[in-house]
Amino acid sequence: MKNSRYYKLPGGKKSLDGTQFDWVHIYNGFPVPPTYDGSYNYLIWELIQTNQPNHLLISKYYENSFKIADTTNQTSIIQIEFKPKIRFAKWIKNTLSETPKALGKSKNFIDEAIKCISETKVQNIIVWGDMEPLPYLRWAFPEKSITFAQRVFEPKPNYQLKHYEYCDYLLTQTKGTTKNIFEKESQILATTVAIPNGVDLNKYHPASPHGKSVLRNQLNIAEDKFVILFPSHLKISRGTNYIYDWIRETRKSIPNALFVVTGKNFLSERGNSKALLNSFNESNNCIWLQGVPHDEMVKWYQVSDVALIPSVWPEGMSMASIEAMASGLPVIATKHGAFKDYIFHQYNGWLCSPENIFHEGLAALQKLNSDTNLLRNLSENALSYARTRLSRERSLSNFKAFFDKRLIDIDSDLSIPN
Repeated sequence: MKNSRYYKLPGGKKSLDGTQFDWVHIYNGFPVPPTYDGSYNYLIWELIQTNQPNHLLISKYYENSFKIADTTNQTSIIQIEFKPKIRFAKWIKNTLSETPKALGKSKNFIDEAIKCISETKVQNIIVWGDMEPLPYLRWAFPEKSITFAQRVFEPKPNYQLKHYEYCDYLLTQTKGTTKNIFEKESQILATTVAIPNGVDLNKYHPASPHGKSVLRNQLNIAEDKFVILFPSHLKISRGTNYIYDWIRETRKSIPNALFVVTGKNFLSERGNSKALLNSFNESNNCIWLQGVPHDEMVKWYQVSDVALIPSVWPEGMSMASIEAMASGLPVIATKHGAFKDYIFHQYNGWLCSPENIFHEGLAALQKLNSDTNLLRNLSENALSYARTRLSRERSLSNFKAFFDKRLIDIDSDLSIPN
């Protein structure tokens, strides 16, 4: 398969041919426009749509995603279909020519993206999520401004921190994330800016008491159940070992507890992971939905009482967590990664120490189940906090200020509102 480009440009153009753009976005991840779950691909799509006709997205090709893009007006997108393979001869050629060495299977995508950018008149490039393109882009375009939008708390171990040297701006999601980067690397040459995630408050909101009862009835969930939502895929890094132990322990300590697990399975069938999967079929205190489409998650937030996200890997600003808060759910999470920047203990959620997740998480579930006043206060605070600090409009406004180089207008405050 040869590398192929799929154009969605205004006027049906099939070539860039010196077209002027203010910004080019590079993203080699989940489909944009979105066709299924994913977190920041929804944000990227909104940014492309709200900043037309001056922004171009170059992304990986997905057939259904491109069909969605083809129905939109004025949106500028190029999707690249490529063979993810690096030939040894090409690696030698890059080395001899002193271009950056191939780092991974996305090299062919990066090559095509560079060709596309070369055909445009653009001075600003933003790379989303994956650091791999940064050295290639800096080598190809030494005169252009390059921004890296980091969507995780810290890069994966296979990337070296020196990749930050290749960008002019570094966008993080929280100031705590920026602080962590500086602690790991004493000097970051890029200008760092924090732009928190935002959630669609018109879509994610609590149901009325009557509406919640109706939804529970439709989903065959009893009124007296204490519904604990795990809105994540099943991965060891998301704390699934703890989920297994909590399901087992709460059968006695919280008889009315019902765990609802919405994510797909990415676990290997061994040890506690196998026991967890078996417990889904054998236990009467849990429901495993094996993957809920993004648009259907709203009702599962609305029928739940708390959200549980016990990640053992330091997460970025989890969309599931802020969707839960916007739905009026306190979030029980690990005091790890970016969670501690916007989840405040016994204000809008409950933070568990990484070294004592099991006991503190179980205590949180027991306390919130038994203390209805505390649960109500945390729920009200979670909703109020989301409406004050986590609106999608605020996030989009911050990005617009960044794109216009109005850095002073960016509001990244995540403190507890007065």
